[in-house]
Amino acid sequence: MKKQIIKARIREIFSFSFPKRQGGTSHSTFLETEKGFFVWKAVTESPYRYWLKREADVIATLNNEINLSAPISIEEFNYFMRAL
Repeated sequence: MKKQIIKARIREIFSFSFPKRQGGTSHSTFLETEKGFFVWKAVTESPYRYWLKREADVIATLNNEINLSAPISIEEFNYFMRAL
């Protein structure tokens, strides 16, 4: 199910890589896709879920004022963001 949702949003994934260092609250993956480059951030534990959702909300709000890439919610606590 999750794989189908992801493919519908960002299409085919050509390649992926991981940051040299991961933070302790989320896991990030860099994706090169049919629709461009994305960063996938995912969390599994509270309170990190709330923090990631809040981060996505703040970026979406700022996107109205300046040119930022707004997150795409795939599931409740998994977000993709188009790389600039």
